[in-house]
Amino acid sequence: MGTGEQKDRLLAPTAEGTILWSQGFSEPGAGTDLASLRSKAIRTDDGFVLQGQKVWNTFGHMADWCLLLMRSGDTDSRHRGLSAFAVPMTTPGIEVRPIAQISGRSDFNEVFLSDVEVPNSALIGEEGDGWKVAVKMLDFERRGLAAIGFDCMKVFRNLRRHVAEMRHTDGTELINLPHVRRRIAELSIQVRIAMLNNHRFAAMVPEGEAPGPEASVQKLHATELFKALHGTLAELTLEAETTNNVAMLMPKIFEGYFGSFGFTIGGGTAQVQRNIIAERVLNLPK
Repeated sequence: MGTGEQKDRLLAPTAEGTILWSQGFSEPGAGTDLASLRSKAIRTDDGFVLQGQKVWNTFGHMADWCLLLMRSGDTDSRHRGLSAFAVPMTTPGIEVRPIAQISGRSDFNEVFLSDVEVPNSALIGEEGDGWKVAVKMLDFERRGLAAIGFDCMKVFRNLRRHVAEMRHTDGTELINLPHVRRRIAELSIQVRIAMLNNHRFAAMVPEGEAPGPEASVQKLHATELFKALHGTLAELTLEAETTNNVAMLMPKIFEGYFGSFGFTIGGGTAQVQRNIIAERVLNLPK
């Protein structure tokens, strides 16, 4: 969707990892219903002036560039009134404020745009076609988040190892309790499914093409499983006898658990993914 000049300037360093991107889509009043966003792109003789606020901007405090979705038409036009811009985070008028999370980290940010002047060359695609850019971007984001299915195996191995070393408060080895063994068996099956899904959906995407709505199936399953793995480890840790080893593990275990919720939200919440699966994969009515 970008111009040849934009691709030459940005794709290679992005692939090499020499520039880091963030995504300016969600707003305080436009999260799940992204088409209701109100941040403005006002046309000038030399380009655009961007005004408004974004929220839940991941790693914006470290990013070099941001892909911003802005309203360049009136609010009644919704999808047709949006435009996408690639903007350096060092542009005057951009202020980034990290958000404190329950995990103790600050991976997400608020981004404030105060009369941010950008040239016409910042526009990605045609003016008013920003929704197409956003949908394509979100398909790739969901595919990327779905790759967490591979991480689920690592989390599962940690879960199994830690549980094997823990004892219940009554002195019984946790791994020998029927409900624990059943839960670990169930999670083992789901982890295997997540890994197979990664290979299956990757094979479904033609070379050079964007992933389709099937990525929502993979993203939904993998991120919900990731949360369930961390949640099970946290739950069983609370059942365990509080030895010195368990006490030392607790902060890291609960940081992982609290942090796992973010993956179910990024790229569209689990509820949004279910709607996409229903409408775009299963062809069910709205």
